[in-house]
Amino acid sequence: MFDYIAAQGAEVHSVLIVRNGYMVAEAYFHPYNQNRVHRLTSCTKSFLSALVGIAIAEGKLNLDDKALDFFPNRTLANDSPLKREITVEHLLLMRSGLDWPESAVSYSSGNNVLWQMMSSQNWAQFVLDRPMAVAPGSTFNYSTGDSQLLGAILEQATGMGLKEFARTRLFEPLHIPSRHWYWTSALEGVAFAGGGLHLTPRAMAQFGHLYLERGMWKGQQIVPVEWIEASVTPSTYGYHWWRLNNGGYAALGYGGQRIAVMPALDIVAVITGDFPGTTSRYLVDTFIVPAAWSSEPLPENPEALALLESRISEAGQP
Repeated sequence: MFDYIAAQGAEVHSVLIVRNGYMVAEAYFHPYNQNRVHRLTSCTKSFLSALVGIAIAEGKLNLDDKALDFFPNRTLANDSPLKREITVEHLLLMRSGLDWPESAVSYSSGNNVLWQMMSSQNWAQFVLDRPMAVAPGSTFNYSTGDSQLLGAILEQATGMGLKEFARTRLFEPLHIPSRHWYWTSALEGVAFAGGGLHLTPRAMAQFGHLYLERGMWKGQQIVPVEWIEASVTPSTYGYHWWRLNNGGYAALGYGGQRIAVMPALDIVAVITGDFPGTTSRYLVDTFIVPAAWSSEPLPENPEALALLESRISEAGQP
């Protein structure tokens, strides 16, 4: 894999592989290192999903709550009976029905609806003002707007800022220190729920392992088991998690960010960088998954281990 990365000149920033609870490979490509936080882009959405599940378990939110009920004093453009039917679950599944052509326009274009939202004075209001395209629940449409609205709802439901809720309910229970994460915000102060989280790759791996262990971390149930099962249902897209062809699931983000969880192999793989998502998937499917071919410990192989360690050392050099 490291030979392939070098040959392709792929701008990989880190590769971490956890198997059977052990970190079996951890590489950082100069100038990135173990303590440097990395942007997660849309991997943020899977963390948002976990927080929604925690809030539901605490009785602060329900899947069938109507989205617009959390904004009773807002004046909305393009108000309609259909818009009034959007629920929390519709937003989680990205089936709100709102007109949101994010995938139809290149992210490098200022005409992309995501950049239009981020250029507005109030991101949640921008989403709420969008016209309806189809009935809620009828069609999947990739929408960072749905995630941003979900983040605003979570703040209303919990009475806490999203970052504070994440700190107390997720990062502190995982023993992730404040210097290893931060979360950027919209202009109105709500955290950028669909893409603003930054974490160290090790913290990303911890989150993936939390899901691999069905929400349990060091004896504490942080995310409900039932929520994890519902989030990664055998469809293409669950509650802000993508289903993988190998039976696992992943948090995916623009630029190749990936937290892949593969329960059948007891593997969590984390990749960060700035390259196409297809390259990130290729690294997992072509090199990492086939390498886990034995359920029993393998004989020691000092030559291969030395070669791997040299590749990892080379990656960290200027």
